[in-house]
Amino acid sequence: MSKTFKTCTIFFISALSLVLSRMIVTYIDLGEYLVTIIFSVMVQILGMGIVPMLLYRFWVKDNVMTGFYMREKVHPAVYLLAVALGLFVHLLIMGSGSLFAILLKLLGYKYTIGSDVVFSNVGVLVLEIITGAIFPAIFEEMNYRGMGMQMLSNVKSDRKVILLTALLFGLGHQNVAQTGYAFVAGLVIGYIAVKTKSIFPGMIIHFINNALSAMISYSEQHDGALANVHEALCSIVFQNVIMVIIFTLLDVILVVLLLRYIGKLSTPKITEQIPEGQYYYPDRMQYIDDLFGFPSVPTEKKPTHKKVHYSEYAFLFATFVLMILNTLFTFVWGLWR
Repeated sequence: MSKTFKTCTIFFISALSLVLSRMIVTYIDLGEYLVTIIFSVMVQILGMGIVPMLLYRFWVKDNVMTGFYMREKVHPAVYLLAVALGLFVHLLIMGSGSLFAILLKLLGYKYTIGSDVVFSNVGVLVLEIITGAIFPAIFEEMNYRGMGMQMLSNVKSDRKVILLTALLFGLGHQNVAQTGYAFVAGLVIGYIAVKTKSIFPGMIIHFINNALSAMISYSEQHDGALANVHEALCSIVFQNVIMVIIFTLLDVILVVLLLRYIGKLSTPKITEQIPEGQYYYPDRMQYIDDLFGFPSVPTEKKPTHKKVHYSEYAFLFATFVLMILNTLFTFVWGLWR
């Protein structure tokens, strides 16, 4: 069995763990908060963290840090830009999520109203940040970006890798209400992961977005300042569909500019080294060998990609089928309720 087949199988097991965990917790009646902790441990820590890492280490027999893209050095400025992108991605999710919600409502989908979490005290907020922000930022990035890029390491096109990992991230929530904005966020984080060959900047963006959501929900239930700012922004942006589109497009432009800059920072610079005993041609600074048609300037080595048979992606296709079926189920459920 090839490495591609094994990593696809591991990813399928991770996706299946979400389905099984949801089925199991429906039979657990230990209180909302305790069930939340159990579900997070089952899905995030075990399903997307410990189990994939152990399988990768002892079945694939490769270094986990390298395999999950946690070893590559990243330009320090990228981390600072990731903090800014965390805020812009949150706003982008607000805009794109609203547009996707409008589409679903036109199709007859009914959303549940309000937050499921009751923030009775600060302790609940801390718990929500741990289970809803820290855990997903770490383990979802390891799974969807780390394992995702490893599965697709033989795909030549970076665009395809970014698109496919974003699709997996969007469908991976297996909830149609989250699919649209999760896909958009997946494009942004996937681009950074592919360019930097590291999942750490994406962890920062993921954490900031999720933590902001928890803090806003807490503030709304306690009439806090953050809720007032959020409400004021929504009153301006969500007046009508045109305003939402304009707001989203402006945010997209800012995000793209930041991504382009991150791409430049992450592009390795090729320095020309002059071999000993080689001379320049006067005035034009060309190597003498160049005059006779012999290239003397070293060229960048492009990564080699092995040819992979489609059968090796069998469990990746199975994962897509599983995710699509569960996402469609949540859509149909939303039509009937």
